[in-house]
Amino acid sequence: MIVVMGIEINVETCLNSGQCAYLHPELFDVDDDGIPTILVAGTLSPEQRVEAEAAADACPSQSIAVTG
Repeated sequence: MIVVMGIEINVETCLNSGQCAYLHPELFDVDDDGIPTILVAGTLSPEQRVEAEAAADACPSQSIAVTG
């Protein structure tokens, strides 16, 4: 599980589709193995929270969660 203040990615269930990074490159990237990484640190701004929630909704494996 990758957790960064307000965003969690369950790498065990992630399909490595890259949807999060493709649709929301300001929040996510993928490493050379296709595993997503979270680019933001600290508390999410209201705009980032909206984008993170959209990424969670778009995730094909529902592996992204917005917390807090």
